[in-house]
Amino acid sequence: MGFRCTQGHTGFLVHDASTLAFLFYPETVRLTRGRVKVSTSEDVQGRTHLDMRHLPKTPGGSFVALDVDADAVLTAMVQDLMAAFNESSQQTNISEFVLKNPAKLASPGGGAK
Repeated sequence: MGFRCTQGHTGFLVHDASTLAFLFYPETVRLTRGRVKVSTSEDVQGRTHLDMRHLPKTPGGSFVALDVDADAVLTAMVQDLMAAFNESSQQTNISEFVLKNPAKLASPGGGAK
């Protein structure tokens, strides 16, 4: 899917997912500090400009993500989702066992002889 903001590259923008990736996996994102200004003139309204010159750090300086290790983010997300799914499945299996075998759990020693 071509989208106008991707400058002709196939794909789409995922700002919300990028924010979550940074919050959960900050080691996968490379940040830099600089001054950010947002243009308000009609011809480029909303365009951001990052001044990365080595100037004194003033209040309001921003950290901007310049690069992300997309493979590492995807791998970490998939591993976390798989772990959550496996844990959920295990909990479901335990719940099903309890529902199907209440007598075994109620007797002393869990019904073991």
